[in-house]
Amino acid sequence: MSGGSKGQPVGRCLFVSRELLRAFADEPVMCASFCKRVRPNPDAYAPELLYLSLLEAYDSGEMLSFQVLRVPEILT
Repeated sequence: MSGGSKGQPVGRCLFVSRELLRAFADEPVMCASFCKRVRPNPDAYAPELLYLSLLEAYDSGEMLSFQVLRVPEILT
């Protein structure tokens, strides 16, 4: 969520599944200091759908509109 440049905006996203975390076995995993962890409430918004929405926004250059995203009803 920080940094970026003219040709590379902020806002890349990654979907971290349980399967991905299992690949690290017993090693601790944490977000970098410049990352934001978003955990949607699955009863309100499917995590995969949120990921795809954010990915589309990044790919289309519209990620700046998500930088001020404040939608507490989709988060746990």
